[in-house]
Amino acid sequence: MMMGAVSSLGNHYINVNGKILGEVGKIATSAVLGGTVSEIGGGKFANGTITGAYAMLFNDLIHKYQKKRTITLKYLGQVAFDNKPATSANIAFVIKVRITETHYVNGDISIDGIAFSLSSGNDYDIHPALQMRIEADDTNMIYKFTKQYYGTELTSYPYTTMGEIHTPVINYSQYKNVNVHLKPSWSVSHSGMGRTTPTLVGTIGVVPINLIAGKSYKLK
Repeated sequence: MMMGAVSSLGNHYINVNGKILGEVGKIATSAVLGGTVSEIGGGKFANGTITGAYAMLFNDLIHKYQKKRTITLKYLGQVAFDNKPATSANIAFVIKVRITETHYVNGDISIDGIAFSLSSGNDYDIHPALQMRIEADDTNMIYKFTKQYYGTELTSYPYTTMGEIHTPVINYSQYKNVNVHLKPSWSVSHSGMGRTTPTLVGTIGVVPINLIAGKSYKLK
């Protein structure tokens, strides 16, 4: 009785607070927890580890599913630099976003994402940025993609890693409508021509890409 109650509470805590462990780590942690509780209660550690692992596998991990999305934000922009307005260039601005949503049966959802940027303007410095806004009815939660790994790039040229987001586990069951909005922005700089914001091709430098760029999807 004590074994089941403590293991159940422990597995819930591991699921909510142990994202960094990964699924294998969660099972291993639950096994150790089960073995420890079993031994304290006079049983065998080995039997407790098996029970704890199965509790995690069949009572917690099976009660969730993951949804993966790949979203591409692509725009052709015109760049006219501040100190040489007559000099312009057309550049393709591209951000690819990979998103993994983890949905639990109780309404909890967490989102992990990573973004990669690409540009055809090899002679210019492209400065991309991306934020995710989760709109739950009248409540807005904003997360900025930030670089969290500064080692060797794991992506192939010409893509570079922009950054990641890892949202907390939030229960959305109380909300009727939940939508996710991805909002990119860009600026362009050149050592000899200054810095500027790209505009849509054909708008004669009037409509900034940042004004209209973005994509949305329904989370629930």
